[in-house]
Amino acid sequence: MPATANSQTLAASILNKMKSTIRQFLILAIIVGLICCKQENDFDSNDIKGAWAAVTNDSIYDEVIITDKDFYTYDENVGDLLMTYKLENDSLRIFYYNGLQSARIFERINADEFVTQDSMFAIRFLRLKDQVDTSKVLSTKWTSKSDFDENYYNKYVNDFRLRRHKWDSVKNASR
Repeated sequence: MPATANSQTLAASILNKMKSTIRQFLILAIIVGLICCKQENDFDSNDIKGAWAAVTNDSIYDEVIITDKDFYTYDENVGDLLMTYKLENDSLRIFYYNGLQSARIFERINADEFVTQDSMFAIRFLRLKDQVDTSKVLSTKWTSKSDFDENYYNKYVNDFRLRRHKWDSVKNASR
């Protein structure tokens, strides 16, 4: 009988250790899951600063750099376009320097995507994966000549053209 009591004690001890290990594993899995979800969904939906690819509903590719107050884009025909903007609830208002303004419905999809639309068309903004020094692009055009880094600015414009060409190639290949 003592062997049976020792066997039962040993089995109970093993069972308790297994329960403790399983409990620790479950707690660890829950913590890891909460951390992963928090990192994935923890962003300010009104923070849209950065470099973005902008694709219209007719698949025209453009790029936009957004700071705390500025909305910048480069256009092949016009050159640099710098505007200001204000994000209010579900509306993105863009103020042009000629006094005009436009209001578009704003919808945040996730940290790397948002959509704006009006009655005419929609624009889907996707965060650029390529590294763009946005402050350097903007400071090169709106600072004194001594601070102007023409090489960096030209590199940005050339990289933009390559990204747009790649987009157009993929779009045309799918037709």
